[in-house]
Amino acid sequence: MEVVKILLTLVLFVGVVYALNKKLSPAITLTMAGFLAILVGCLLNGNNLMGEESTGNLLFDIFEYFRRDAVVGTISKMGIRIMSILTYVAYMDHLKATKMFALLASKPVMKLKNKYLLSGGALLLTAALIIAIPNGTGRMAILIGTVYPIMLACGVTKATAAVAIFAGAMYSWGPANPKIPTAAAYMGIEVNMVEYFLKIEWLWDILAIAVGILVYILTSRFFDKKEDAKTETEGYSGLTVESLGIPKWYAILPLVPIVLIIAFGGNLPSLPQMEIAAIEFMSFTFVFLFITLISKDKKQAWNDGNIFFTGLGNSLSRIVGIIIGATTFGAGITALGGIDLILQPVLNMSASNANLFILITAILAVVVGVVSASDYVANSVLGPVYASFAASANLNVNGFLLLSVNAVQMCIALTPATAHVALISEGSGVPINTIIKRASLPILSSIAVYIIGTMVMV
Repeated sequence: MEVVKILLTLVLFVGVVYALNKKLSPAITLTMAGFLAILVGCLLNGNNLMGEESTGNLLFDIFEYFRRDAVVGTISKMGIRIMSILTYVAYMDHLKATKMFALLASKPVMKLKNKYLLSGGALLLTAALIIAIPNGTGRMAILIGTVYPIMLACGVTKATAAVAIFAGAMYSWGPANPKIPTAAAYMGIEVNMVEYFLKIEWLWDILAIAVGILVYILTSRFFDKKEDAKTETEGYSGLTVESLGIPKWYAILPLVPIVLIIAFGGNLPSLPQMEIAAIEFMSFTFVFLFITLISKDKKQAWNDGNIFFTGLGNSLSRIVGIIIGATTFGAGITALGGIDLILQPVLNMSASNANLFILITAILAVVVGVVSASDYVANSVLGPVYASFAASANLNVNGFLLLSVNAVQMCIALTPATAHVALISEGSGVPINTIIKRASLPILSSIAVYIIGTMVMV
């Protein structure tokens, strides 16, 4: 039976990857695969998804879970954040403010002959912005409406530009990283985040990001040449500031949410703290009212505000639907029980060879993260194992956070069933499999750095 569970888990994952490569709808594919996995998993293991809220019928419970956790839970948390960001981006596109921003911002860097250094800098910027915007999908959604157009205007190919933002958002680092206490909780320990960053993490973050950027530049050059990717300024060829027919100061409008997020996102203790979605809605309201006030055709400007609602609907169908499907798929994979069995070989490993233990658990964690489309699944199982192994081998348990916080987090860049890759794919028009293919080597090289870091620091 154990072999059957592992095989079912792997077959289901391979089936989803195959379907996505065949360009079947990601949202419906992930949702239907999730339904199937939940049904089979609950029948095999006797699980009850709804607990005390169960209807008493497994089939009905699946749809109740889908309503409560996958749909309502997703929209009320991550979904509303992404919808709000993309709604503001859509309004900026309508005003042509995005193009004005890209044309003006690209002028200082247009003279840079090596466009791969420019896109490498965008990757670094995306990784660095975690200080102001800890949420990875939030960073990607904002940068796809600001930095991405600049790269296109400078002649960077769509795929190379998209992967720069996608890969950069996978780095999870810094003294305020919310994933540190979460990973520590799985390990049953308490950690001083600032002390951990200064004594253990910072050097390996620098090395991991530097190696990732280097590999990204080399692989991007290779793939652009192999795929004969277009290098002209897509959508910006022949476009001038004058031809847009709007004032130059419109270029600052796409930056309004970023400034407000830095101010009210919890970075400045003296100011009130607001959620990203609330800040985006506030940004839209302020800009919309101002544009309406100064417009000659105030009726048209007012009616243009309906983009707020059409943007919410479009982002729900294009992006949030995929996240709902991914949530359902992740629950199904967990219900099957194959993940726990894949990790079983490391649960009782001897403490005699720490480096081998670190290497094997890292590889398994990446495999589990890719299959389950989640870093939490691997950490929930391996967290206690790391703590137990560190105690038995007299090792520094905090060193294992380099694995659970950094390396395991980055594995979600290698799976097609996450909100991150769906968001970048929809925002850039680059297929999901192309993004993952191009991001794999930079991400894996950075994971290797964190694995080595763990071996050194424990």
